[in-house]
Amino acid sequence: MYYIAFDPGATTGIAEWEEGRPLWVAQYRIEDLYEFLHRLSQRSSEDSCEIIVEDYKVRPSVNHAWSDVNPVRVIGAIQFAAWLRKANFHLQQPAIKPVGYAMAGIEYKPNKKGTHWQDACAHLAYYLCTKEGMKNAPWLPKDRN
Repeated sequence: MYYIAFDPGATTGIAEWEEGRPLWVAQYRIEDLYEFLHRLSQRSSEDSCEIIVEDYKVRPSVNHAWSDVNPVRVIGAIQFAAWLRKANFHLQQPAIKPVGYAMAGIEYKPNKKGTHWQDACAHLAYYLCTKEGMKNAPWLPKDRN
């Protein structure tokens, strides 16, 4: 089984997991992400694929005037790539991140900036633990947090 999680935005974090272990983490700007999604959609659909994405809601407390709303664009692109690949597509709310970080063995730092790949790891760990029954999904040695 192949799992991939995304933390969408102008910079999108990605975490992959296959055969019981983490494979890879990265961060991409939108243009490079589209190339990655194209390759993802071309992968063989014979292997089951679960795609996990942090959801984005337009909340009334946030001013979105003149925003490009990049997370929404990215989520749509990921959902389309999932459809092309015949993968299962799952949205998760941002509120699960503190628990997901604990499940991934990564220290959670509220209001941190620039570590989208860690957020992707947290979303993936949360999915693996709550939906697939894993006890934890460690990503990094303690000295790399």
